[in-house]
Amino acid sequence: ISCSSRSSPLIHSNAIARNRANAGGGIYCATLSRPKIVGNQIAGNDAPSGGGIRCYGTSPTIANNTITGNSGTAGGGVSCYNCSPAISNNTITANTASSGGGIYCSLSSPTIVNTIVGFNSSGIYKSGSSGTPVLHCNCVYGNSSYNYSGLTDPTGTGGNISNDPRFVLTAAAGPD
Repeated sequence: ISCSSRSSPLIHSNAIARNRANAGGGIYCATLSRPKIVGNQIAGNDAPSGGGIRCYGTSPTIANNTITGNSGTAGGGVSCYNCSPAISNNTITANTASSGGGIYCSLSSPTIVNTIVGFNSSGIYKSGSSGTPVLHCNCVYGNSSYNYSGLTDPTGTGGNISNDPRFVLTAAAGPD
């Protein structure tokens, strides 16, 4: 799915799986688009930038999704570049990337709230000197390389925790 040129689609209750693209293997949001990505299962997608979701120059709402088993170089689950998405109530697990297996942020200030980022190749990655993620009430836990890189670990402040969410299955279990 590609959203651009000031579009404002509602992407709701879909299984977006096993896609491959140059950016945003599952969903690509760019050029002032304002999509609402709500209640989807985004699994097993691949792209160099943003295996699951890629946000570029936009401010989407990303809420109540399961984002799992996606891969990329920068951002296996979600990749943010020059944008300020609202990321809330998501489960982001078992994604892989060289940087930001869970969430990758470059020149971006996403607001990330009540989201589990766990068991990815790495957690939340911030690149560059401008833009800072705003983090509240998240559980970032068990990511292989690191939980946070390029930003101060907020565990213990703003309701952020690092405790095992005790999933029944921790491996990617995408749609058949």
